[in-house]
Amino acid sequence: KIEIEILELEKIIVAYKNSKLDSALYYLTAIIAFITVMFAVVGLAVPILISKAANENIGIIKTMGAEAEKHLENIKNINEEAESAAGKLPKSTSGNLLDNSS
Repeated sequence: KIEIEILELEKIIVAYKNSKLDSALYYLTAIIAFITVMFAVVGLAVPILISKAANENIGIIKTMGAEAEKHLENIKNINEEAESAAGKLPKSTSGNLLDNSS
């Protein structure tokens, strides 16, 4: 009868150890799953952040291009005004604009 009780106790101890091992494995699996999910989130977030930064840079470059086009248009207008004004100047005999002898 004592041997049967000892065997019963051993079974209980083995079952307890197995349950502790199972719960440890569950915790380990949960931790690994959490780490995997975090890597996935970071892996998805990094390209999104990079593309956002690239889009912002593209916007800045487009703005700079538009500003450059405005400046170019202003330069063309100034050039046309200068050519128009130069056409209205009296022609000198030497062809030199600074020659006021005539």
